[in-house]
Amino acid sequence: MELKSFECKGCGTIIWVPEEQGEPLYCPLCRSSLTEVNVKLDKEAKEYTCPECENKFSIVKPPYKCAYCNYTFPSTPYLKQDEKL
Repeated sequence: MELKSFECKGCGTIIWVPEEQGEPLYCPLCRSSLTEVNVKLDKEAKEYTCPECENKFSIVKPPYKCAYCNYTFPSTPYLKQDEKL
């Protein structure tokens, strides 16, 4: 599977997405726009799958939101109670 890399224009975050999936819409951390760059996959990057739109992307830091839709990832994914806002 080939991956394309994108860099955030606002915070400099790099994300990797499957080539056949299409371009991401927003930075998963700051929601700024992204530009395509040629960066190899970082060894520390983890793959995330959005439970809402089922798109996949890889990023080093845990994402705040999905790069494709408006789904917010839980800040404590293993906590057994609802998030407190």
